[in-house]
Amino acid sequence: MSTVPRLISHYGRQVELTIKSKPTVEYYQIGAANTLDTAWAGTTAMFRVPRDGTFRSPYIRQKRWGRTQNNNRGLTWMLYDPEDYWSLAPAAMPHDSDIAYLRVAEVSPVGVVGPEGPVLVLPPAGFFSTPRPRLVVVGTAPVAAAAPNLLPPPGSMRFILPRFADYVDIRNQDVANPMYVSYGTGLPEVEIPPSDSRAHFDAAFEEIYVRSTGGPVAFDMHFAIVNGEMA
Repeated sequence: MSTVPRLISHYGRQVELTIKSKPTVEYYQIGAANTLDTAWAGTTAMFRVPRDGTFRSPYIRQKRWGRTQNNNRGLTWMLYDPEDYWSLAPAAMPHDSDIAYLRVAEVSPVGVVGPEGPVLVLPPAGFFSTPRPRLVVVGTAPVAAAAPNLLPPPGSMRFILPRFADYVDIRNQDVANPMYVSYGTGLPEVEIPPSDSRAHFDAAFEEIYVRSTGGPVAFDMHFAIVNGEMA
């Protein structure tokens, strides 16, 4: 099973994540990218945190933030500043003020680094200042053959929203090739024809699978993220 981090908060220069620990994992390796497509191709590794451990990046330690973090049994906890890692790959890494895309790879007790898990979409600091912030995700659906059971096949792009959304508008930008979308593990795909779009209202979800046939398909998706009750 792939590891999916949970976003707790993102304030200025403070990203707080937790991971539900697995006994077979020695370390979790956290990587980032500044576009969805770059992240899906492979992130730039930032740091590792031991299973059930805690991690604070250099700027966080300098500011003495996170030193009173509670001990959460069964969770791996981290608090980091994206600016501590931007210089690793300036063309491919996000600043703290930009949207980011994170992935986690599991490292075994003998040091084997497993494949990266799904992409977590990380909005910039201040994004959650309104009850229904609008999150825009753009990318390219990879080509993958359909599965016999109509579920997302291997090779589909999978990404996770930072919190649940209750509205989405999806647009297939390609003029020739269809795109296939699933709204969660174990759920069948739906087809979005070329140059077409789909909108869904009052349907909570936080996970998306996307693929194409005939060629890579550019898409954009607009989500209303649930962040509190509307006034």
